[in-house]
Amino acid sequence: MSESLEIVNERWHSARLLVASDSRKGSDWISMRTLRANSEQPMIESDAQMPIEVVKARVRESCEDRDWDRFHGAKDLAIGIATEAAELLERFRFLSDAEVEQALRDPASRQAIQDELADVLIFSLRFSQRFNFNLAGAVTEKLAANALHYPVDGARGSNRKADKAAQ
Repeated sequence: MSESLEIVNERWHSARLLVASDSRKGSDWISMRTLRANSEQPMIESDAQMPIEVVKARVRESCEDRDWDRFHGAKDLAIGIATEAAELLERFRFLSDAEVEQALRDPASRQAIQDELADVLIFSLRFSQRFNFNLAGAVTEKLAANALHYPVDGARGSNRKADKAAQ
């Protein structure tokens, strides 16, 4: 294991201990904001510092600790992704572009948006973990396919679907 993964895992272990100690007070779920505030070690803050395999392992461990495998079939996780994506969308529904910008600047609103985005990602990571999808490979393949369907010269500045782009 690389040194950076060991540091990440060490920090995650500390976070898990904080969750366990807090659960004795009757709270089974504690937010990462609380973990950051109570942690002696700084939590990793950057996507660039946390490999996807570590994030997937955190999600797996959290679900397995709660014995949720039986609730995480492919259909159930797909429903969860759609439901959480709808909750993210709800944060923007009926807002003008200016109101969206304001929501993204407001700390409470931004946190709520971040929480919904995290839920979408957690369900997606759990799906990929449970059913053995290589997300990094899938994203790479999808970007390559998009490059063929949407060549830069024809797609720059356009949001049209590939079958409509030539029109």
